[in-house]
Amino acid sequence: MRTELAYCYQRYRSMATRRLRDEIVADDVMQAFALKALEHFEQLRDAKAVQAWLRRLFEATLIDLGTRCQRDVASGRPNAAEL
Repeated sequence: MRTELAYCYQRYRSMATRRLRDEIVADDVMQAFALKALEHFEQLRDAKAVQAWLRRLFEATLIDLGTRCQRDVASGRPNAAEL
C-alpha cells in the first residue's frame, strides 16, 4: 500500500494544485490525505482495489480540507500553513 501511495502522491498533488490554485493548500491536502491513508489502510479489504480506495480517499480529503482552507483564506482567517 505504501508503494501505491508513493506512486500516486505526485500525480494527486498536481491535481490538487490545479483544482485549488494554491500550492500551500494543496500541500496541506496531500499531508492530510497521506496521513489518512496510512492510518486507515487496515480498512482496505481487497489489495487489488488499493488504487480506487486511494482515489476515493484523496477526493474526500480534497473536498473536505481544500474547501475549508479556501473558505478560511477568503474570510481572512489563518489556515494551518499560516500558523
